[in-house]
Amino acid sequence: MSNPVQIFVHERFGKIRVVMIDGEPYFVGKDVATALGYKKPENAIAMHVDDEDKTTTLIQGTGSNYKSKTVIINESGMYALILSSKLEKAREFKHWVTFEVLPSIRKTGSYSLFAPAAEPVADKTAPAAIRPEAIYLVYILLLSNGKVKIGITKRLCERLGEIKRETGLTIDDIYFTPFMLYKDARKVEKCCKEIFFTRRVKGEIFSVDFERACAAVERFVKLVSVKPIDTALNIATVNFVAAEKSK
Repeated sequence: MSNPVQIFVHERFGKIRVVMIDGEPYFVGKDVATALGYKKPENAIAMHVDDEDKTTTLIQGTGSNYKSKTVIINESGMYALILSSKLEKAREFKHWVTFEVLPSIRKTGSYSLFAPAAEPVADKTAPAAIRPEAIYLVYILLLSNGKVKIGITKRLCERLGEIKRETGLTIDDIYFTPFMLYKDARKVEKCCKEIFFTRRVKGEIFSVDFERACAAVERFVKLVSVKPIDTALNIATVNFVAAEKSK
């Protein structure tokens, strides 16, 4: 059985196809790898995307009745390809997907964080029942002076405003990973700050490459054996961040 395909088009990156599986968006791996400039998309996916972040499904070609077995990757797999890409436009691609594609999927109702529960009594621990203000976010900010700030918060938008006022700088890029438990978020944040200790400028500000800091968060999530909240919860926060960045 094939899954309905949503198609998103960008003048620089071409066509990106997305399918929903169990409420989670999966991207056609070849589309993402091609957009990011990989000459051999299949090799890039095999090399950079973990097995748990990719699978296969049947996708029907445009204007055709033929369905082919296609490798698809989840959001984590997509970020792995972005972080491994050497092209400058990789960051622009990430912005497009994070602030346009994913929120658009949510607006269609296909990727809705707050969808009604199927049962009369809602499971308060399920992703659909968790409010954005109830989660902890480990964040990496790229400041306008080229430095990065590493921290943890439950109120990202307010914190962004505070940081702007405190530093007098603007925020050029944002990365975040949500957690239900403070102790899990704290473990990851602490590991990141410790590994970049020699690059500390002041307080939580470090002189380190933004993409490297983001990769460190993803690596430590796996190393310290903590599980961030389902990737769908990123979407609720994305809307907050997008609004803040537009101010």
